[in-house]
Amino acid sequence: MLIKKIFFFTFVLIFILTNCKKKETAIEDKKMGLIEDDLSGEYSTHLVEKPNYSIVSPGSNKKLERSFENAPPMISHSVEGFLPINLKNNLCLTCHLPAQAKQIEGSTPMSKSHFTEYRPSKPPSYKKIEAFMHELEDFDRARYNCMQCHVTLTNVKVDIENLFTPGFRDLSGKVQSNLNKVFSEGI
Repeated sequence: MLIKKIFFFTFVLIFILTNCKKKETAIEDKKMGLIEDDLSGEYSTHLVEKPNYSIVSPGSNKKLERSFENAPPMISHSVEGFLPINLKNNLCLTCHLPAQAKQIEGSTPMSKSHFTEYRPSKPPSYKKIEAFMHELEDFDRARYNCMQCHVTLTNVKVDIENLFTPGFRDLSGKVQSNLNKVFSEGI
């Protein structure tokens, strides 16, 4: 019995001594992100000059082609006064909901993808993606933040050559989305 007690207290003493001597090491600021750089100081950029955002007022601009098939179209007009966009205040909807867009000359109506629920309400059967893709009667409020996908037109020069070449299965994809038709194929 005495040997068990001595063994137990020795074990507890060794455990306490080894754990008390451990020194906590903090993560350096340079190691906090995916890049090893000082995140708190000045950083380098490939921008040659400060970007100039579009100052064209809504309705007086030309429509832009998409960057690639089913890419969210760029916002070709100024968004000054539109931000911040939130669930209760979204000025984009005043012109781009399909019913309003029909009444406003030159306004681009939102595509059917904005009126479609892509998340399953129950676990999918994995037979077909269409099994849980269903049309909604109204705009999907999960997509209220337009600026999450759509960006404003910017005149900017960068120091990196752009080698991207867009591909379109159908030339109409340059000006409209067919995401709901090809959703099960991928983007």
